[in-house]
Amino acid sequence: MDSWIRSRALGVNPRDGSSPTVLNKSEFTALLSKKKDLIAIAIPFMKRLYDVISDSGFAVVLTDEQGYIIEIVRTPDLEEAIMKTGVNYLPGSRWLEEDVGTNGIDMVLRLKKPYQISGAEHYAVTHHPVACIGAPIFNARGELTGTLTASGYSDATQKHTAAMMVAAVEVITDEIMIREKNRQLTITNNRLTKVLTSMSDGVIVTDNLGVIQQMNPVAQHMAGQSIRMNYSSISDFIDDGSVYHKDILGKGLSYTDREVAIKSKPHSAHILATANPIKDEQEQIVGGIIVLTPAAKLQKLIKRYAATSARFHFKDIIGKCPAMRSALDLAERASRKSNTILLEGESGTGKEIFAQAIHNNSDRKNGPFVAINCGAIPRELISSELFGYMEGSFTGARKEGRPGKFELANGGTILLDEVAEMPLEQQVNLLRVLQERTVTRIGSIKEIPLDVMIICATNKDLKLEVMRNNFRQDLYYRLNVISVKIPPLRERMEDIPLLADFFISSMSNSGPKSKIVVKPEVMECFRQYNWPGNVRELQNVIEKMLLYCEDGILGMERLPAGIPLRTAVK
Repeated sequence: MDSWIRSRALGVNPRDGSSPTVLNKSEFTALLSKKKDLIAIAIPFMKRLYDVISDSGFAVVLTDEQGYIIEIVRTPDLEEAIMKTGVNYLPGSRWLEEDVGTNGIDMVLRLKKPYQISGAEHYAVTHHPVACIGAPIFNARGELTGTLTASGYSDATQKHTAAMMVAAVEVITDEIMIREKNRQLTITNNRLTKVLTSMSDGVIVTDNLGVIQQMNPVAQHMAGQSIRMNYSSISDFIDDGSVYHKDILGKGLSYTDREVAIKSKPHSAHILATANPIKDEQEQIVGGIIVLTPAAKLQKLIKRYAATSARFHFKDIIGKCPAMRSALDLAERASRKSNTILLEGESGTGKEIFAQAIHNNSDRKNGPFVAINCGAIPRELISSELFGYMEGSFTGARKEGRPGKFELANGGTILLDEVAEMPLEQQVNLLRVLQERTVTRIGSIKEIPLDVMIICATNKDLKLEVMRNNFRQDLYYRLNVISVKIPPLRERMEDIPLLADFFISSMSNSGPKSKIVVKPEVMECFRQYNWPGNVRELQNVIEKMLLYCEDGILGMERLPAGIPLRTAVK
Protein backbone atom coordinates (compact mmCIF):
# COMPACT_ATOMS: atom_id res chain seq x y z
CA MET A 1 0.00 0.00 0.00
CA ASP A 2 2.84 2.43 0.89
CA SER A 3 4.48 1.71 -2.47
CA TRP A 4 1.24 2.31 -4.37
CA ILE A 5 0.73 5.63 -2.58
CA ARG A 6 4.29 6.69 -3.46
CA SER A 7 3.87 5.55 -7.08
CA ARG A 8 0.68 7.58 -7.42
CA ALA A 9 2.32 10.63 -5.83
CA LEU A 10 5.19 10.29 -8.33
CA GLY A 11 2.75 10.44 -11.21
CA VAL A 12 3.50 6.96 -12.56
CA ASN A 13 1.02 5.85 -15.26
CA PRO A 14 -0.55 2.62 -13.96
CA ARG A 15 -1.57 1.62 -17.50
CA ASP A 16 1.94 1.94 -18.98
CA GLY A 17 4.55 0.02 -16.96
CA SER A 18 7.36 0.80 -19.40
CA SER A 19 10.59 2.20 -17.95
CA PRO A 20 11.41 5.62 -19.36
CA THR A 21 14.94 5.60 -17.91
CA VAL A 22 17.34 3.72 -20.15
CA LEU A 23 21.14 4.09 -20.32
CA ASN A 24 22.73 4.88 -23.67
CA LYS A 25 25.48 2.66 -25.03
CA SER A 26 28.43 4.49 -23.43
CA GLU A 27 26.65 4.76 -20.09
CA PHE A 28 25.81 1.07 -20.11
CA THR A 29 29.40 0.17 -21.02
CA ALA A 30 30.59 2.23 -18.04
CA LEU A 31 28.11 0.40 -15.79
CA LEU A 32 29.37 -2.99 -16.96
CA SER A 33 32.94 -1.90 -16.28
CA LYS A 34 32.06 -0.66 -12.81
CA LYS A 35 30.26 -3.90 -11.96
CA LYS A 36 32.64 -6.30 -13.68
CA ASP A 37 33.57 -8.09 -10.44
CA LEU A 38 29.91 -8.62 -9.49
CA ILE A 39 29.09 -9.79 -13.02
CA ALA A 40 31.98 -12.26 -13.07
CA ILE A 41 30.76 -13.81 -9.84
CA ALA A 42 26.98 -13.70 -10.45
CA ILE A 43 26.69 -14.89 -14.07
CA PRO A 44 27.74 -18.54 -13.43
CA PHE A 45 25.26 -18.83 -10.54
CA MET A 46 22.52 -17.16 -12.60
CA LYS A 47 22.99 -19.77 -15.32
CA ARG A 48 22.85 -22.63 -12.82
CA LEU A 49 19.72 -21.16 -11.23
CA TYR A 50 18.13 -20.68 -14.62
CA ASP A 51 18.76 -24.33 -15.49
CA VAL A 52 16.64 -25.27 -12.47
CA ILE A 53 13.74 -22.86 -13.01
CA SER A 54 13.73 -22.55 -16.81
CA ASP A 55 10.85 -25.05 -17.16
CA SER A 56 8.61 -22.62 -15.30
CA GLY A 57 9.36 -19.87 -17.82
CA PHE A 58 11.14 -17.61 -15.35
CA ALA A 59 14.05 -15.32 -16.24
CA VAL A 60 16.95 -14.55 -13.87
CA VAL A 61 17.81 -10.85 -13.63
CA LEU A 62 20.86 -9.07 -12.14
CA THR A 63 20.64 -5.35 -11.27
CA ASP A 64 22.92 -2.84 -9.59
CA GLU A 65 22.11 -0.92 -6.40
CA GLN A 66 20.46 1.85 -8.47
CA GLY A 67 17.93 -0.52 -10.03
CA TYR A 68 19.55 -0.71 -13.50
CA ILE A 69 19.31 -4.13 -15.12
CA ILE A 70 22.80 -5.48 -15.85
CA GLU A 71 22.09 -8.95 -17.21
CA ILE A 72 19.10 -11.18 -17.95
CA VAL A 73 19.23 -14.94 -18.45
CA ARG A 74 16.04 -16.17 -20.17
CA THR A 75 14.69 -18.24 -23.09
CA PRO A 76 14.30 -16.65 -26.53
CA ASP A 77 10.53 -17.21 -26.31
CA LEU A 78 10.33 -15.30 -23.03
CA GLU A 79 12.48 -12.51 -24.41
CA GLU A 80 10.21 -12.21 -27.45
CA ALA A 81 7.11 -12.11 -25.24
CA ILE A 82 8.60 -9.34 -23.10
CA MET A 83 9.61 -7.37 -26.18
CA LYS A 84 5.99 -7.46 -27.39
CA THR A 85 4.79 -5.86 -24.16
CA GLY A 86 7.11 -2.89 -24.79
CA VAL A 87 7.93 -2.45 -21.08
CA ASN A 88 11.72 -2.07 -21.62
CA TYR A 89 12.55 -4.98 -19.33
CA LEU A 90 16.01 -4.99 -20.87
CA PRO A 91 19.67 -4.51 -19.82
CA GLY A 92 20.32 -0.81 -19.24
CA SER A 93 16.76 0.07 -18.15
CA ARG A 94 15.98 1.21 -14.59
CA TRP A 95 13.21 -0.37 -12.53
CA LEU A 96 12.41 1.87 -9.60
CA GLU A 97 9.04 3.08 -8.29
CA GLU A 98 9.50 6.43 -10.00
CA ASP A 99 9.94 4.62 -13.32
CA VAL A 100 7.36 1.80 -13.35
CA GLY A 101 5.65 1.92 -9.96
CA THR A 102 5.56 -0.93 -7.45
CA ASN A 103 7.80 -3.82 -8.59
CA GLY A 104 10.02 -6.53 -7.13
CA ILE A 105 13.40 -4.96 -7.92
CA ASP A 106 12.55 -1.66 -6.20
CA MET A 107 11.06 -3.40 -3.15
CA VAL A 108 14.18 -5.51 -2.62
CA LEU A 109 16.43 -2.45 -2.95
CA ARG A 110 14.20 -0.41 -0.63
CA LEU A 111 13.77 -3.06 2.09
CA LYS A 112 17.20 -4.66 1.66
CA LYS A 113 15.75 -8.11 2.19
CA PRO A 114 14.20 -10.87 0.03
CA TYR A 115 10.75 -9.94 -1.28
CA GLN A 116 8.12 -11.21 -3.72
CA ILE A 117 5.62 -9.18 -5.77
CA SER A 118 2.90 -11.18 -7.55
CA GLY A 119 0.20 -10.32 -10.07
CA ALA A 120 -2.04 -7.38 -9.17
CA GLU A 121 0.34 -6.32 -6.36
CA HIS A 122 2.22 -4.54 -9.16
CA TYR A 123 1.17 -0.92 -9.62
CA ALA A 124 1.17 -1.06 -13.42
CA VAL A 125 -1.61 -3.13 -15.02
CA THR A 126 0.77 -4.46 -17.67
CA HIS A 127 2.75 -6.20 -14.90
CA HIS A 128 -0.21 -8.00 -13.36
CA PRO A 129 0.40 -11.28 -15.25
CA VAL A 130 3.89 -11.71 -13.76
CA ALA A 131 5.57 -12.40 -10.44
CA CYS A 132 8.98 -11.11 -9.32
CA ILE A 133 10.98 -12.85 -6.58
CA GLY A 134 14.21 -11.11 -5.53
CA ALA A 135 16.95 -10.92 -2.92
CA PRO A 136 19.60 -8.25 -2.19
CA ILE A 137 23.33 -8.75 -2.81
CA PHE A 138 25.81 -7.15 -0.39
CA ASN A 139 29.53 -6.57 -0.89
CA ALA A 140 32.36 -7.44 1.52
CA ARG A 141 31.81 -4.17 3.43
CA GLY A 142 28.12 -4.98 3.99
CA GLU A 143 26.97 -2.39 1.45
CA LEU A 144 24.11 -3.07 -0.97
CA THR A 145 25.62 -3.69 -4.41
CA GLY A 146 22.73 -5.17 -6.43
CA THR A 147 19.81 -7.61 -6.61
CA LEU A 148 19.13 -11.01 -8.07
CA THR A 149 15.53 -11.61 -9.12
CA ALA A 150 13.50 -14.25 -10.92
CA SER A 151 10.65 -12.96 -13.11
CA GLY A 152 7.93 -14.98 -14.82
CA TYR A 153 4.23 -15.60 -15.10
CA SER A 154 2.64 -15.60 -11.67
CA ASP A 155 0.58 -18.74 -12.33
CA ALA A 156 3.84 -20.65 -12.88
CA THR A 157 5.39 -19.62 -9.56
CA GLN A 158 6.63 -22.51 -7.46
CA LYS A 159 7.11 -22.51 -3.69
CA HIS A 160 10.77 -23.42 -3.86
CA THR A 161 11.68 -20.53 -6.24
CA ALA A 162 12.05 -17.98 -3.43
CA ALA A 163 14.21 -20.36 -1.39
CA MET A 164 16.46 -20.99 -4.38
CA MET A 165 16.82 -17.25 -4.98
CA VAL A 166 17.89 -16.64 -1.38
CA ALA A 167 20.31 -19.58 -1.51
CA ALA A 168 21.83 -18.34 -4.77
CA VAL A 169 22.32 -14.84 -3.36
CA GLU A 170 23.96 -16.26 -0.23
CA VAL A 171 26.39 -18.22 -2.38
CA ILE A 172 27.13 -15.12 -4.49
CA THR A 173 27.70 -13.06 -1.33
CA ASP A 174 30.03 -15.72 0.07
CA GLU A 175 31.97 -15.73 -3.19
CA ILE A 176 32.23 -11.93 -3.04
CA MET A 177 33.59 -12.20 0.50
CA ILE A 178 36.09 -14.89 -0.49
CA ARG A 179 37.33 -12.89 -3.47
CA GLU A 180 37.63 -9.75 -1.38
CA LYS A 181 39.60 -11.61 1.28
CA ASN A 182 41.84 -13.08 -1.40
CA ARG A 183 42.30 -9.59 -2.84
CA GLN A 184 43.18 -8.22 0.57
CA LEU A 185 45.57 -11.13 1.13
CA THR A 186 47.20 -10.38 -2.22
CA ILE A 187 47.51 -6.70 -1.34
CA THR A 188 48.92 -7.56 2.08
CA ASN A 189 51.34 -10.04 0.56
CA ASN A 190 52.47 -7.47 -2.02
CA ARG A 191 52.96 -4.89 0.72
CA LEU A 192 54.98 -7.30 2.82
CA THR A 193 57.04 -8.27 -0.20
CA LYS A 194 57.75 -4.60 -0.91
CA VAL A 195 58.70 -4.06 2.73
CA LEU A 196 61.01 -7.08 2.72
CA THR A 197 62.71 -6.17 -0.53
CA SER A 198 63.23 -2.56 0.53
CA MET A 199 64.64 -3.39 3.98
CA SER A 200 68.34 -2.86 4.55
CA ASP A 201 68.31 -5.76 7.02
CA GLY A 202 68.27 -9.41 6.06
CA VAL A 203 64.97 -11.21 6.73
CA ILE A 204 64.48 -14.97 6.84
CA VAL A 205 61.18 -16.81 7.39
CA THR A 206 61.22 -20.48 8.44
CA ASP A 207 58.60 -23.15 9.05
CA ASN A 208 58.15 -24.82 12.43
CA LEU A 209 61.05 -27.17 11.66
CA GLY A 210 63.45 -24.33 10.95
CA VAL A 211 63.49 -24.90 7.18
CA ILE A 212 63.94 -21.61 5.32
CA GLN A 213 60.79 -20.66 3.39
CA GLN A 214 61.50 -17.06 2.40
CA MET A 215 64.50 -14.73 2.24
CA ASN A 216 64.71 -11.11 1.17
CA PRO A 217 67.50 -9.96 -1.20
CA VAL A 218 69.76 -8.79 1.65
CA ALA A 219 69.58 -12.19 3.34
CA GLN A 220 70.18 -13.94 0.01
CA HIS A 221 73.27 -11.79 -0.51
CA MET A 222 74.49 -12.75 2.97
CA ALA A 223 73.97 -16.43 2.23
CA GLY A 224 75.63 -16.42 -1.19
CA GLN A 225 75.11 -19.68 -3.09
CA SER A 226 75.19 -21.92 -0.03
CA ILE A 227 71.52 -21.71 0.98
CA ARG A 228 68.48 -22.98 -0.93
CA MET A 229 64.97 -22.08 0.19
CA ASN A 230 62.61 -24.96 1.12
CA TYR A 231 65.63 -27.21 1.67
CA SER A 232 68.14 -25.48 3.92
CA SER A 233 67.70 -25.14 7.67
CA ILE A 234 68.38 -21.97 9.60
CA SER A 235 71.14 -23.96 11.33
CA ASP A 236 72.89 -24.18 7.95
CA PHE A 237 72.89 -20.40 7.75
CA ILE A 238 73.89 -19.07 11.18
CA ASP A 239 76.05 -20.48 13.94
CA ASP A 240 73.32 -19.85 16.51
CA GLY A 241 70.73 -22.10 14.87
CA SER A 242 70.32 -24.36 17.91
CA VAL A 243 69.17 -21.42 20.03
CA TYR A 244 66.68 -20.44 17.31
CA HIS A 245 65.28 -23.99 17.27
CA LYS A 246 65.11 -24.26 21.04
CA ASP A 247 63.84 -20.81 22.02
CA ILE A 248 61.91 -19.53 19.00
CA LEU A 249 60.43 -22.71 17.53
CA GLY A 250 60.43 -24.79 20.70
CA LYS A 251 59.40 -22.42 23.48
CA GLY A 252 57.86 -19.55 21.49
CA LEU A 253 60.27 -17.04 23.01
CA SER A 254 61.89 -14.08 21.27
CA TYR A 255 65.32 -12.52 21.35
CA THR A 256 66.64 -9.12 20.29
CA ASP A 257 70.07 -8.05 19.01
CA ARG A 258 71.68 -11.43 19.63
CA GLU A 259 75.11 -11.75 18.05
CA VAL A 260 75.46 -14.44 15.40
CA ALA A 261 77.84 -15.21 12.57
CA ILE A 262 77.11 -16.54 9.07
CA LYS A 263 78.34 -20.10 8.67
CA SER A 264 79.25 -19.70 5.02
CA LYS A 265 81.65 -16.92 6.05
CA PRO A 266 83.42 -18.26 9.15
CA HIS A 267 85.71 -15.26 9.46
CA SER A 268 82.98 -12.68 9.01
CA ALA A 269 82.30 -10.06 11.64
CA HIS A 270 79.43 -10.68 14.02
CA ILE A 271 76.00 -9.45 13.05
CA LEU A 272 72.94 -8.75 15.20
CA ALA A 273 69.88 -11.01 14.99
CA THR A 274 66.33 -10.42 16.24
CA ALA A 275 63.98 -13.40 16.09
CA ASN A 276 60.29 -14.01 16.86
CA PRO A 277 57.96 -17.01 16.54
CA ILE A 278 55.01 -17.06 14.12
CA LYS A 279 51.79 -18.48 15.59
CA ASP A 280 48.41 -19.45 14.14
CA GLU A 281 44.98 -18.55 15.55
CA GLN A 282 45.27 -21.41 18.05
CA GLU A 283 48.59 -19.98 19.32
CA GLN A 284 50.45 -22.93 17.84
CA ILE A 285 53.97 -22.19 16.57
CA VAL A 286 53.97 -22.56 12.79
CA GLY A 287 57.32 -20.94 12.05
CA GLY A 288 59.62 -18.08 12.88
CA ILE A 289 61.17 -14.93 11.48
CA ILE A 290 64.69 -13.68 12.02
CA VAL A 291 65.98 -10.21 11.12
CA LEU A 292 69.73 -9.83 10.57
CA THR A 293 71.49 -6.47 10.71
CA PRO A 294 74.46 -6.58 8.30
CA ALA A 295 77.92 -5.66 9.55
CA ALA A 296 78.14 -2.84 6.97
CA LYS A 297 75.01 -1.23 8.39
CA LEU A 298 76.36 -1.55 11.91
CA GLN A 299 79.53 0.19 10.82
CA LYS A 300 77.53 3.08 9.41
CA LEU A 301 75.56 3.38 12.63
CA ILE A 302 78.78 3.21 14.64
CA LYS A 303 80.30 5.93 12.51
CA ARG A 304 77.23 8.10 12.91
CA TYR A 305 76.55 7.67 16.61
CA ALA A 306 79.41 5.97 18.44
CA ALA A 307 82.57 7.09 16.72
CA THR A 308 84.48 10.30 17.19
CA SER A 309 83.96 12.81 14.42
CA ALA A 310 87.12 13.14 12.31
CA ARG A 311 86.81 16.79 11.28
CA PHE A 312 90.39 17.78 10.55
CA HIS A 313 92.42 17.40 7.37
CA PHE A 314 96.09 18.09 6.68
CA LYS A 315 95.18 21.46 5.18
CA ASP A 316 93.73 22.48 8.55
CA ILE A 317 97.01 21.98 10.41
CA ILE A 318 98.87 25.27 10.73
CA GLY A 319 102.66 25.28 10.57
CA LYS A 320 105.44 26.42 8.27
CA CYS A 321 108.55 25.61 10.26
CA PRO A 322 110.75 22.86 8.77
CA ALA A 323 110.14 20.41 11.65
CA MET A 324 106.37 20.77 11.33
CA ARG A 325 106.41 20.46 7.55
CA SER A 326 108.55 17.34 7.84
CA ALA A 327 106.11 15.79 10.31
CA LEU A 328 103.15 16.62 8.08
CA ASP A 329 104.87 15.18 5.02
CA LEU A 330 105.66 11.91 6.80
CA ALA A 331 102.14 11.64 8.22
CA GLU A 332 100.59 12.24 4.80
CA ARG A 333 102.75 9.56 3.18
CA ALA A 334 102.04 7.10 6.00
CA SER A 335 98.27 7.67 5.74
CA ARG A 336 98.30 6.17 2.25
CA LYS A 337 100.66 3.26 2.83
CA SER A 338 100.76 2.13 6.47
CA ASN A 339 98.28 0.34 8.73
CA THR A 340 100.11 1.20 11.94
CA ILE A 341 101.39 4.68 12.82
CA LEU A 342 102.96 6.01 16.03
CA LEU A 343 102.46 9.68 16.91
CA GLU A 344 104.93 11.06 19.44
CA GLY A 345 104.61 14.49 20.94
CA GLU A 346 104.11 16.39 24.14
CA SER A 347 100.65 17.10 25.51
CA GLY A 348 98.91 19.82 23.57
CA THR A 349 100.88 19.44 20.34
CA GLY A 350 97.83 18.18 18.40
CA LYS A 351 98.30 14.43 18.19
CA GLU A 352 94.57 13.74 17.79
CA ILE A 353 94.32 16.40 15.07
CA PHE A 354 97.14 14.58 13.24
CA ALA A 355 95.29 11.28 13.73
CA GLN A 356 92.07 12.70 12.27
CA ALA A 357 93.95 14.13 9.29
CA ILE A 358 95.65 10.77 8.69
CA HIS A 359 92.26 9.01 8.79
CA ASN A 360 90.66 11.50 6.40
CA ASN A 361 93.55 11.12 3.96
CA SER A 362 93.48 7.30 3.98
CA ASP A 363 91.39 4.85 1.99
CA ARG A 364 89.40 4.23 5.22
CA LYS A 365 88.09 7.79 5.40
CA ASN A 366 84.51 6.61 4.87
CA GLY A 367 84.77 4.24 7.82
CA PRO A 368 84.46 5.05 11.53
CA PHE A 369 87.09 6.97 13.50
CA VAL A 370 87.20 5.69 17.08
CA ALA A 371 89.41 7.40 19.66
CA ILE A 372 90.12 5.97 23.10
CA ASN A 373 92.36 7.31 25.87
CA CYS A 374 94.16 4.33 27.38
CA GLY A 375 95.09 6.36 30.45
CA ALA A 376 91.48 7.25 31.25
CA ILE A 377 90.13 3.68 31.45
CA PRO A 378 90.30 1.76 34.76
CA ARG A 379 92.92 -0.96 34.65
CA GLU A 380 90.41 -3.78 35.09
CA LEU A 381 88.17 -2.55 32.26
CA ILE A 382 90.64 -1.74 29.50
CA SER A 383 90.60 -5.26 28.06
CA SER A 384 86.80 -5.37 27.75
CA GLU A 385 86.76 -1.83 26.33
CA LEU A 386 89.30 -2.61 23.63
CA PHE A 387 88.43 -6.19 22.74
CA GLY A 388 84.79 -6.62 23.85
CA TYR A 389 83.21 -9.54 25.66
CA MET A 390 80.56 -12.22 25.33
CA GLU A 391 77.50 -12.53 27.55
CA GLY A 392 78.22 -13.80 31.05
CA SER A 393 81.98 -13.36 30.66
CA PHE A 394 82.38 -11.70 34.05
CA THR A 395 80.39 -10.19 36.88
CA GLY A 396 78.71 -7.00 35.75
CA ALA A 397 78.94 -7.84 32.05
CA ARG A 398 75.97 -6.91 29.92
CA LYS A 399 73.70 -9.88 29.26
CA GLU A 400 73.90 -9.55 25.48
CA GLY A 401 77.67 -8.99 25.42
CA ARG A 402 79.39 -6.00 23.87
CA PRO A 403 81.77 -5.29 20.98
CA GLY A 404 85.11 -3.68 21.76
CA LYS A 405 86.54 -0.50 20.31
CA PHE A 406 88.54 -2.47 17.73
CA GLU A 407 85.33 -4.00 16.36
CA LEU A 408 83.62 -0.64 16.36
CA ALA A 409 86.49 0.77 14.33
CA ASN A 410 86.48 -2.07 11.79
CA GLY A 411 86.69 -0.62 8.31
CA GLY A 412 88.08 2.63 9.67
CA THR A 413 90.67 3.92 12.13
CA ILE A 414 91.26 3.51 15.85
CA LEU A 415 93.35 6.00 17.85
CA LEU A 416 94.93 4.60 21.01
CA ASP A 417 95.87 7.80 22.80
CA GLU A 418 98.31 7.66 25.73
CA VAL A 419 99.24 4.11 24.72
CA ALA A 420 102.15 4.17 27.18
CA GLU A 421 99.59 4.06 30.01
CA MET A 422 98.31 0.64 28.91
CA PRO A 423 98.98 -2.03 31.59
CA LEU A 424 101.71 -4.52 30.72
CA GLU A 425 99.33 -7.50 30.88
CA GLN A 426 97.17 -5.91 28.18
CA GLN A 427 100.07 -4.91 25.97
CA VAL A 428 100.53 -8.51 24.88
CA ASN A 429 96.89 -8.56 23.64
CA LEU A 430 97.51 -5.38 21.68
CA LEU A 431 100.66 -6.91 20.19
CA ARG A 432 98.64 -9.92 19.04
CA VAL A 433 96.02 -7.66 17.42
CA LEU A 434 98.77 -5.78 15.59
CA GLN A 435 100.38 -8.98 14.34
CA GLU A 436 97.33 -11.12 13.54
CA ARG A 437 94.89 -8.37 12.59
CA THR A 438 92.16 -10.24 14.45
CA VAL A 439 90.45 -9.69 17.77
CA THR A 440 88.90 -12.21 20.17
CA ARG A 441 86.32 -11.13 22.66
CA ILE A 442 86.62 -12.04 26.32
CA GLY A 443 84.78 -15.33 26.84
CA SER A 444 84.97 -16.32 23.16
CA ILE A 445 87.28 -18.39 21.01
CA LYS A 446 86.10 -16.94 17.71
CA GLU A 447 88.57 -14.66 15.97
CA ILE A 448 87.06 -11.61 14.30
CA PRO A 449 89.13 -10.29 11.39
CA LEU A 450 90.03 -6.62 11.44
CA ASP A 451 90.46 -4.17 8.62
CA VAL A 452 91.49 -1.17 10.63
CA MET A 453 94.25 1.45 10.72
CA ILE A 454 95.80 1.59 14.17
CA ILE A 455 97.25 4.91 15.29
CA CYS A 456 98.97 5.01 18.66
CA ALA A 457 99.82 8.28 20.34
CA THR A 458 101.99 9.03 23.35
CA ASN A 459 103.54 11.98 25.13
CA LYS A 460 106.21 9.78 26.69
CA ASP A 461 109.51 8.46 25.39
CA LEU A 462 108.57 4.85 24.67
CA LYS A 463 112.20 3.76 24.40
CA LEU A 464 112.81 5.10 27.89
CA GLU A 465 109.64 3.37 29.11
CA VAL A 466 110.97 0.09 27.70
CA MET A 467 114.20 0.56 29.67
CA ARG A 468 112.11 1.16 32.79
CA ASN A 469 110.15 -2.07 32.13
CA ASN A 470 106.93 -0.10 31.78
CA PHE A 471 106.46 -0.95 28.11
CA ARG A 472 107.03 -4.18 26.22
CA GLN A 473 110.04 -4.09 23.95
CA ASP A 474 108.39 -6.25 21.24
CA LEU A 475 105.35 -3.98 21.21
CA TYR A 476 107.60 -0.92 20.97
CA TYR A 477 109.37 -2.26 17.88
CA ARG A 478 106.02 -3.27 16.38
CA LEU A 479 104.71 0.28 16.83
CA ASN A 480 107.87 2.13 15.91
CA VAL A 481 107.79 1.29 12.18
CA ILE A 482 106.36 4.66 11.16
CA SER A 483 106.92 7.23 13.90
CA VAL A 484 105.75 10.79 13.39
CA LYS A 485 107.33 13.19 15.87
CA ILE A 486 105.24 16.32 16.33
CA PRO A 487 107.49 19.21 17.43
CA PRO A 488 106.59 21.19 20.58
CA LEU A 489 105.61 24.81 20.19
CA ARG A 490 108.91 26.08 21.67
CA GLU A 491 110.71 24.51 18.69
CA ARG A 492 108.45 26.20 16.14
CA MET A 493 108.30 29.79 17.39
CA GLU A 494 107.91 31.11 13.83
CA ASP A 495 104.47 29.47 13.75
CA ILE A 496 103.17 31.40 16.78
CA PRO A 497 101.93 34.45 14.79
CA LEU A 498 100.08 32.13 12.37
CA LEU A 499 98.48 30.22 15.22
CA ALA A 500 97.62 33.39 17.11
CA ASP A 501 95.92 34.91 14.05
CA PHE A 502 93.96 31.72 13.50
CA PHE A 503 92.75 31.52 17.11
CA ILE A 504 91.83 35.21 17.18
CA SER A 505 89.84 34.91 13.94
CA SER A 506 88.00 31.77 15.01
CA MET A 507 87.26 32.93 18.58
CA SER A 508 86.34 36.53 17.88
CA ASN A 509 84.01 35.65 15.00
CA SER A 510 85.55 38.48 13.05
CA GLY A 511 86.87 36.45 10.14
CA PRO A 512 90.35 36.40 8.65
CA LYS A 513 90.49 40.21 8.42
CA SER A 514 90.18 40.67 12.14
CA LYS A 515 90.17 44.16 13.55
CA ILE A 516 91.77 42.85 16.72
CA VAL A 517 95.45 43.82 16.82
CA VAL A 518 98.16 42.06 18.83
CA LYS A 519 100.77 44.53 20.02
CA PRO A 520 104.38 43.67 19.05
CA GLU A 521 105.49 43.47 22.69
CA VAL A 522 102.79 40.85 23.35
CA MET A 523 103.96 38.79 20.38
CA GLU A 524 107.53 39.10 21.65
CA CYS A 525 106.41 37.74 25.02
CA PHE A 526 104.81 34.85 23.18
CA ARG A 527 108.10 34.12 21.42
CA GLN A 528 110.08 34.24 24.62
CA TYR A 529 107.75 31.96 26.56
CA ASN A 530 108.52 28.23 26.81
CA TRP A 531 104.89 27.03 26.26
CA PRO A 532 104.91 23.81 28.33
CA GLY A 533 101.26 23.27 27.30
CA ASN A 534 102.13 23.79 23.64
CA VAL A 535 99.46 24.79 21.11
CA ARG A 536 96.65 24.01 23.53
CA GLU A 537 98.10 26.45 26.05
CA LEU A 538 98.45 29.17 23.37
CA GLN A 539 94.82 28.66 22.42
CA ASN A 540 93.73 29.00 26.06
CA VAL A 541 95.81 32.17 26.53
CA ILE A 542 94.29 33.80 23.43
CA GLU A 543 90.79 32.87 24.56
CA LYS A 544 91.38 34.38 28.01
CA MET A 545 92.83 37.62 26.57
CA LEU A 546 89.91 38.02 24.16
CA LEU A 547 87.48 37.70 27.04
CA TYR A 548 88.55 41.13 28.36
CA CYS A 549 89.35 42.74 25.02
CA GLU A 550 86.87 45.54 24.36
CA ASP A 551 88.98 48.01 22.38
CA GLY A 552 90.20 45.61 19.69
CA ILE A 553 93.81 45.64 20.98
CA LEU A 554 95.61 42.84 22.81
CA GLY A 555 98.19 44.66 24.86
CA MET A 556 100.52 43.73 27.70
CA GLU A 557 97.82 44.42 30.25
CA ARG A 558 95.85 41.49 28.85
CA LEU A 559 98.62 38.91 29.38
CA PRO A 560 97.52 36.32 31.95
CA ALA A 561 99.62 35.56 34.99
CA GLY A 562 102.32 33.00 34.36
CA ILE A 563 103.62 34.43 31.11
CA PRO A 564 106.74 36.48 31.98
CA LEU A 565 106.79 40.05 30.74
CA ARG A 566 109.55 40.89 28.28
CA THR A 567 110.76 44.18 26.90
CA ALA A 568 109.75 44.51 23.29
CA VAL A 569 112.55 44.69 20.74
CA LYS A 570 112.47 48.09 19.02
